Amino acid sequence: MANTGNNREGVGSSHGVAVWGAGTQLGPRVVTNEELARRFDVDVEWIYHRTGIVERRWDGNTEEMATDAARSALSAAGVDAQQLELVIVATSTPSVSVPSVASIIANDLGATCGTFDINAACAGAVYAMDAATAVASRGGLVLVVGTDAYSKVLDDADRNTSILFGDGAGALIIGPGSGQLVGGDQCTLPATLDHAAIPLGGKLTMHGRDVYRAAVTHVPLSIERALVKAGAKPGEVTAVIAHQANGRILTAIAERLGVDLDRVPSTIALTGNTSAATVPFTLAGCLHSLRDGDLVVFCGFGGGMTVATSVWIWGTPARD
Repeated sequence: MANTGNNREGVGSSHGVAVWGAGTQLGPRVVTNEELARRFDVDVEWIYHRTGIVERRWDGNTEEMATDAARSALSAAGVDAQQLELVIVATSTPSVSVPSVASIIANDLGATCGTFDINAACAGAVYAMDAATAVASRGGLVLVVGTDAYSKVLDDADRNTSILFGDGAGALIIGPGSGQLVGGDQCTLPATLDHAAIPLGGKLTMHGRDVYRAAVTHVPLSIERALVKAGAKPGEVTAVIAHQANGRILTAIAERLGVDLDRVPSTIALTGNTSAATVPFTLAGCLHSLRDGDLVVFCGFGGGMTVATSVWIWGTPARD
């Protein structure tokens, strides 16, 4: 069990991990609630009350946003693309089936390392971060990118999905450091395949109420199971960096965990639901406030429906 007190020990840089840097990118076009209210003949306040969103960004390209975010992350980390050992991309909206988005990014960056994609919808980035820690803990540098352009798979006539989604990318450089992955939980919920789906060449369909019920029930349970494995309690958590599907879901998760809402950072108001981009995008805005020894929970949930939770003891990069 991890020591989850204020003085966490036993985390050596030769076996630990850290986030070295982060970068973000959003789609180019701002789409406000006022624009969508006119399109669907609804009240602006109805959209905000239902979603917690003020505006979202559309017309993004999955690969271009990912590459831009990756360049920012490399710069923030002080790392050259040739130093990367692996590129992992989480996405469910690639522009092409083959090659992988990770391969496209590596080519654009001039990296020659291994590459692969993960499709776990909105949970994908947490799965990717978990995979990255195996390489980082043995001294490698990994680029993890969550990137999605859901505006291209939205049904223009579907009010309920159009008000929710935006385009964006979040990138992380994960490498050796004084932090540690100390607990996790992954699950797929039975009989939920139709809750959110995109047929090949088709448009997104989603049963919003079913997604809401699944998220507010199973996300807190997943986090609780992961914390048990980490030997920690919700009251010890510094931050819960969760997928931003809906502002009401974030509030419900915090309440069910018994965690103050100010420990659940929110970016959804100005981005909308950016799917796999959300967790790294939100983390990028929190990096400056995290300190060695902080207990940080990452949780994503998406189509499948699948849930992925990781518990980290936060640490600093081992740049030697």
